[in-house]
Formats: sequence, C-alpha cells, structure tokens
Amino acid sequence: MKRFNFDLGHRHFAHQTYPKYDPEAIRELLESLAWGENAGTLVDRTEEEISEEVLGLPPNLLTPDSFYYPEKYEPKYAYPLIIWIHQGSSSSLAFQQQMPMISDQNYLGLEVSLDQFDRNKGDYHERLINHIQEELTGFRSQANIHSERIYLAGIAECASLAIELALLHPLPFAGFLAIDPVNTLFDQPLKNFRFLRHLRGLLTTTGDISRSDRNDWLKPFSQLLHDAGVQIQLDTRTKSEAGACRLINQFLIDSIYASYRKK
Repeated sequence: MKRFNFDLGHRHFAHQTYPKYDPEAIRELLESLAWGENAGTLVDRTEEEISEEVLGLPPNLLTPDSFYYPEKYEPKYAYPLIIWIHQGSSSSLAFQQQMPMISDQNYLGLEVSLDQFDRNKGDYHERLINHIQEELTGFRSQANIHSERIYLAGIAECASLAIELALLHPLPFAGFLAIDPVNTLFDQPLKNFRFLRHLRGLLTTTGDISRSDRNDWLKPFSQLLHDAGVQIQLDTRTKSEAGACRLINQFLIDSIYASYRKK
C-alpha cells in the first residue's frame, strides 16, 4: 500500500490510496498545496477542512500516522480493529509496516505510543487505558469499527503490556495478540476472572533471541488463562515477524468464524 506524507503548513498528514482516486494526481495536488504559494493558508485548517473543502475528498482519506485504513476501505463495513502498543521514535513507521503484513484488506489499525507514559508513576495502567479509550473515541468518529472485535497487540514488552491491559480491563476488548511477550511477572492476572470468558488470546514467538525471554513460562501461563476461560492459542513454531503477522491474520479470521458459529 502506498502512503504519501506531507507537511501542510506545519500540520502532518498521511494519505492512503483508494482505487476510486488517482494517487499520482492526489500526490501532485498535495505537493502543490504544501510547497506552493497557497501553503500558508492551510496553517489553521483542520484535517477535515483540508480533506473536504480543499481537496474535495472524504475526510478519512487524510489521517494521522497513528491510524491505519485497509486498502479498498468500505465505510459501511464494520472492521475489526488492532490497537498496536508501541514505543520508540520509529514506532509509527513500524506500525505502518506491520499492519499490511497482517492484511492490507481486513483490519483497521490504531497505534498507541508509550513514550509519554512513565511506568514508575502511580496509576500507570489506568492512565494508559484512559489514553487508549480517548484515541479509540477519536478514531471511531472517522472509521467504522466493530465494537466486539477490538484487539490489543504488541511485540516484546509491549506484547506483555497488551496482555496485562486486556486482563485488567477485559470488557472493551475482544482479546490480545502478543508477539514475543516477556515474562514480566504479571500482577494478579486473574483478578477479573469472572469477565475473561469472552477473551481470545494469541501468544506467539519468533525465535528472535535479541528480544526474547526464556519461553518456559508461556505454556503454564497459557494454561492458566485457558483454565480461567480465555480462548488461548500458543504457537512457538513461528520463525519470523512476518510469519507471526500471518498467524495473527489467520487467528482473527478463525475468531470471526467462531463468533458466527455461536449465533
């Protein structure tokens, strides 16, 4: 999927291509607006104003890098949402690369950065979950999100945090997608065990020694979650991040099919 990034009057936007529009023509228009004599007039314009009034495009075509739309996005279809927890200066780039590795058609994506949060300060999880809910509310105003198919996801320490948040605040989420989670000695993982039975969780490792903890803890941990009613899948055979992304896609498709079988 092509993405065109521009700085319009000190505001950063990212355009994702749709077959309905000519991406080359849109890019030329955006570049002329960004660097032409009209650039200064866009400083105080909102995303929606630039998208609708200046370009004549639907507002969800110009989005922050923390949002991901599938190619051939269909506004009337309620999409599953993957909330990627990231940290570091390259997180947005990694997020935009990982989402199409899972699927460029099936899911919406929302990146949540940890860079502004200090884990050593009190109420860390509460502050983070409130931030996620705020970001989710903002995204809902622009995209059609299936409320029962929202998954938390991450890699390494962020994968462990995705698991923690899903277990501590299970009701807003359908589950978690954890690549190479590390053993962080989860604090009371079954504290809310009465509300966990709807959750689905994927635990997978890539064999990346540079960021993997000893994986001996994963099997008993997954068994613990299974016994608490979480529908858990553990896969330690994946050898790459790309393979883990393909596994996520299959896991989510299976989850959708399972939900239809229950009805």
